[in-house]
Amino acid sequence: MRDITKRRQAEEKLKRSEEMLKSVFASTPDSITVTDLDGRITLANQATADIRDISSADQLIGKSFL
Repeated sequence: MRDITKRRQAEEKLKRSEEMLKSVFASTPDSITVTDLDGRITLANQATADIRDISSADQLIGKSFL
């Protein structure tokens, strides 16, 4: 029973942490781009799109960083 309670608490803490990170990622005025090992964009925020004069950061996903 204790293991289940600890696991749920850990899951809730992780969820709160992820929500906070998403909020910071979305609201920062700084450009943030995450790539995989091949240099393909896996995540980008709106500030990155704005710098590249693109309407949505989703348009960058899957493209080469270079």
